[in-house]
Amino acid sequence: EELARRKGIAVWERICAERPDGIDLADCAVISADTVVCLEGEILGKPRDRADALRMIRALSGKEHKVLSGVAVTYGGVTRTASCVTRVRVDEIPEDEIVRYVDSGEPYDKAGGYGIQGSFSRWVSGIDGCYFGVVGLPANKLSKLFFDCVKAGFGQRRKTLLNSLQNVKGVTKEIVVDSLEAAGVESSRRAETLDLEEFARVANEVNKRL
Repeated sequence: EELARRKGIAVWERICAERPDGIDLADCAVISADTVVCLEGEILGKPRDRADALRMIRALSGKEHKVLSGVAVTYGGVTRTASCVTRVRVDEIPEDEIVRYVDSGEPYDKAGGYGIQGSFSRWVSGIDGCYFGVVGLPANKLSKLFFDCVKAGFGQRRKTLLNSLQNVKGVTKEIVVDSLEAAGVESSRRAETLDLEEFARVANEVNKRL
C-alpha cells in the first residue's frame, strides 16, 4: 500500500513539474499499484535473472504463500490507498516443468516469478482472498477508492474520477456501474447495455448530485 502511494505521488509530482500541453491538472487522476509475494517471511519481488526465477518457483512449489497488493488513487494532490492480502496454495511442481516455465519467459516481470492469470494457473490449487489482487490490481478495492473520492468530494472536478474508470485496464463495466449506483444512480445497473454515450450521461447525472 505504501509503495503504491509513493508511485502515485511520484507520477503526480512529475505531471505537475512537466505540465504537458493540453493537460489540466484538475482533470488528472493517477492510479498506482504494487504487489509483492510473501513466502515464510521472505518478500519475493520480480526475479533478477533466470537463477532467481528458478529459486522462487522451487520455493513456492507445494506451499501456501501470501500475495499483498496495494492500490492508490491520487487526485487533486490528495492520495487515498487500500490493500488486500490473498493466500495462494500451489501444488508440487516437477523440476522439469519448473525449468520449462521459467524458460518460457513468463516469470520475469512478475512479483514472485509467476502470473496466476497465465500458464502458472495449472499449479494453483486454491486461493483465499481476491483473485484480482493476485493479478496485480485489486479491482474491488479500486472501485471503493473511486467511490470514496466521489463521496468525500475533494477536488473541483470530481466527475473526472468517474470518467477515468472506463479507461482503467482491468476495471470492468460492472465496477463502473457499481460505483455509479452507490452514488445514487439506480438506472446504472444495466451493465450489459451501458455504452459510452450512456456512461457519459450517467456520469454527468452523478456529477450534478454531488
